[in-house]
Amino acid sequence: MQRKAFLLLLACVALGAYAETPLETWTSAALAARVATTLRDQAAQANPGRDVSVDVERLDPRLTFVACAELSLSTQGGPYGRVTAIARCDRPRAWSAAIPATVSVRAPVAVLSHPLPRDARITSADVALEPRDLGTLHGDYATDVAAVTGWTAKRALDAGTVLSARYLKPAAVVARGDTVQISSARGSVAVHAAGTALGPGVAGEQISVRNLASDRIVRAWVTGPGMVSASPVAP
Repeated sequence: MQRKAFLLLLACVALGAYAETPLETWTSAALAARVATTLRDQAAQANPGRDVSVDVERLDPRLTFVACAELSLSTQGGPYGRVTAIARCDRPRAWSAAIPATVSVRAPVAVLSHPLPRDARITSADVALEPRDLGTLHGDYATDVAAVTGWTAKRALDAGTVLSARYLKPAAVVARGDTVQISSARGSVAVHAAGTALGPGVAGEQISVRNLASDRIVRAWVTGPGMVSASPVAP
């Protein structure tokens, strides 16, 4: 009887030795904190000197995750703004989770310092650099005053407008009333004539021009200051 009891005890000890040790787990809040830290570090590395913050969407508090030895993180979406972080774990137990987050990167961008009317030409005195959340601008901004100086407003603009190609166009190189040289090609022969621009135009834009020799109005493409072409010019 004693021998049987002893053998039973040994069996219990052996089974206990091979029983699976409970795995450490993370709460959803702990995982979200790890994701936020990783996203913040990645954004800060990609945007040195800029103000970076991360807001991770709250996960269901009932969720738990096996603590991961090597957590990998990838993102779907742009470098900032709304993104989806994909957290993956291979060991000690494989799992993955999709976690919505917002990455905010604030940096100085060119904004209008006071209202301007349509067709006003931008000077350095019209522009200030102010911090904005780049994620809300969808890549449509300039970080240098010189990048927008000399451009003209497509429409009336309010103070504080973030200056970009959405609101600006290159400065006209031909003004209304300018005397221009009209060039056209007839086979291998280039023909030139004097004309008067009937409207302003930027390089590559088509405008109306009065041919001074024939008094005819033609449409021509602006090729440079005082120069237009009756044929389209390859960019």
